[in-house]
Amino acid sequence: MPMLGTHKQESDKFQPRAIACVFLGYPHGKKAYRVMAPHTHKFYFSSDIVFYEQIFPLSSNVQP
Repeated sequence: MPMLGTHKQESDKFQPRAIACVFLGYPHGKKAYRVMAPHTHKFYFSSDIVFYEQIFPLSSNVQP
């Protein structure tokens, strides 16, 4: 689950800033991780992420 920046509409500093994503790999020529948000199908590059290895977001028995 990566820690990604906040959206411009959310100006409250107490709003959640993380987006649950799936790790895809290491892009060539960048110092970041490539991740995908499964709900929006958008791809991001981020160097500030936290891995939760016990949670499998694409598993069929996991609830959002």
